[in-house]
Amino acid sequence: MSSKKARRRKLQEQTQESSRRTLSPAALFILGIGLAVVLTVVGAVIFGDRREPPYPGAVWSEQHGHWH
Repeated sequence: MSSKKARRRKLQEQTQESSRRTLSPAALFILGIGLAVVLTVVGAVIFGDRREPPYPGAVWSEQHGHWH
């Protein structure tokens, strides 16, 4: 028969193995921030470069690099 100490050690080892497989909350937070930055940049590239005026009568200013 196994002793309490051996059972606790086995349970602790199993817990440590399962915790190594998961990402920590800090890592998930950093990954979430990184994903938000990437999505923002992709959205700006896709939707931010409009060649047609955003409203009637708008003119492009080469000096400022945006619509007036």
